[in-house]
This record gives sequence, C-alpha cells and structure tokens, in this order.
Amino acid sequence: GDNDGPCHMHVNSELVKKAKFIEEEKIERTSFSVRFFDESDERILACFFTKMYDENKKLLPERKKLYDDLKEKYGGLIRWD
Repeated sequence: GDNDGPCHMHVNSELVKKAKFIEEEKIERTSFSVRFFDESDERILACFFTKMYDENKKLLPERKKLYDDLKEKYGGLIRWD
C-alpha cells in the first residue's frame, strides 16, 4: 500500500468481533466514535470523528451528517462471527 501519508496502522482484523457507533456526552460537547471490540468485549481500536464543532463550540451539521450517514448505513452495532 501507500505508506507516504501522514499515518497508517495495521490491525489484526480477525480479532474484531463487533463495532459500535458511540456518542459520549461530555460537559461542553459530545464525542463521536466507532469502537471495535474483541470476543471478550475489550476495545481493541477506537476511531474518533474530529472537527465536529466550530470555534463557538457549536456542532457542525455537515460533520454530524457524515457520522449519522455511516451509522445508518452500517447500523449502530455491527457483529462479525
């Protein structure tokens, strides 16, 4: 693959048994992520959606739509057997 980008990672996908779309309420904002879990329900990878808010801490509708569209496409919980 192309390793010239700012970063890349290697993940043993055989360990992944489920993924969840998670919205965590914080004091000033909500964080949005997709988290991947193994068969023991241990988190093995978390992907956070960034730049969700403007400089006034207002949620950007177009960024939230990206998250919502992925969640709708794949469902809130994805399982692999």
